[in-house]
Amino acid sequence: MGLPHSRDIEVDLGDGTPPVIISLIITREDYKKPYYGGYRHKVTGLEYHHAASQTEAPAKAQGSDQNAPNKFHRETQTKVASEKAMQAVRECGTQMARDDLHLEDGGDYVIEPREYLDSEEWERRRLEATVVIQCYTRGMFARTLARKYRYELAYNKQYMLEQQEKEMREREARRAREVERRKNPKTAADFEILYNELEQWRIQETQRIEVSEMSMEEKQNARYQLLLKEVKLVQTIDKLKASAQKNLKSEAIIKELEFMSKPKLWELSDGTVKEVITPENSRAKELSELYHGLNLSNLRVDERLDVLLHVKWTVKEFETKLAKELIELIDREADLLNRGRKEKALE
Repeated sequence: MGLPHSRDIEVDLGDGTPPVIISLIITREDYKKPYYGGYRHKVTGLEYHHAASQTEAPAKAQGSDQNAPNKFHRETQTKVASEKAMQAVRECGTQMARDDLHLEDGGDYVIEPREYLDSEEWERRRLEATVVIQCYTRGMFARTLARKYRYELAYNKQYMLEQQEKEMREREARRAREVERRKNPKTAADFEILYNELEQWRIQETQRIEVSEMSMEEKQNARYQLLLKEVKLVQTIDKLKASAQKNLKSEAIIKELEFMSKPKLWELSDGTVKEVITPENSRAKELSELYHGLNLSNLRVDERLDVLLHVKWTVKEFETKLAKELIELIDREADLLNRGRKEKALE
């Protein structure tokens, strides 16, 4: 539906004045008016365009552009110009030689122009300089890489030496542990190793006797000697086991006494931990000292008697059969010490 060519608008002037009717002629445009910006009402959404988009552009001046007035010359701007004279600090001038004027030319020198460089020569020199820069740069990169490789090589050599030394130390320590396990076995695994090695040795010796060219009597005698050696080795292992059990029992007692002698750790309300010595701790510490005193060797007679006396008074607190037997043994040892018996006789 198209718009009408004209529209009548009634304008109310108020104050009893009769309304005025204005006739507006509607001009149809074939293009849409461009929106160059403006303002938009936040409530109603009505757009208010700039005047540049609501008015027609001014008509160009008639004739050529040269005859048109210059709207952008300097005089139309707000530039404030002024003329001032100034005297330079250093004055200089040029005087050419004349027939009636002699000039001193002792310090004069001739300035000659340098070689002219065209674009091809300039590109050639630039390429040469680029090659030189690349040469030094690549040399620097190569030296840096070589330095890195030398460092890595030295580091790897040092690392390999350290690893070899570490493996050697571990082998020596492992060998020392294995020797110690066989010389002074302590655990069930240590004795199991001894029994297994003894069994392997017996089997090897038996096979050697069987495959030998000895007579039946000589083989029988060799088996008998082998049996004697085996029995002796088994007895040695049993002695080591008894000694190990005794040492382990002694170590367990010492650990238990040390644990009982340690002060109690109480946590306070502020989070700190304090050590508290209870009567039980003090008693355990006294018994631990007596136990260590009894196990000491190479004591003088008076020192040994002093230790035995302290043990005797400690044991007297208990009315048991074991306590009475212990007191009797202490009295016997004290009597033997007073008689001048040696320590080996007491053992």
